[in-house]
Amino acid sequence: MKYRNVYGGDCYLIISYNEKNKQYHGEKFVNGKSMGSAYGNDNWNMFFVHLTMLGLVNGERCEFSPY
Repeated sequence: MKYRNVYGGDCYLIISYNEKNKQYHGEKFVNGKSMGSAYGNDNWNMFFVHLTMLGLVNGERCEFSPY
């Protein structure tokens, strides 16, 4: 999944789901550099929040809007 950051950069996520274990695994990349990876159970929202926060922890700029 590629996403657009309003501040630029080549940003994408690689996400897989293991149906047998009901577990997500994802890795986040910004400008070709891995920002880290996350695992989660079948709670998609919690997994996605943790995965996408990895870039912010490592200095990725973002614009937040509740809408």
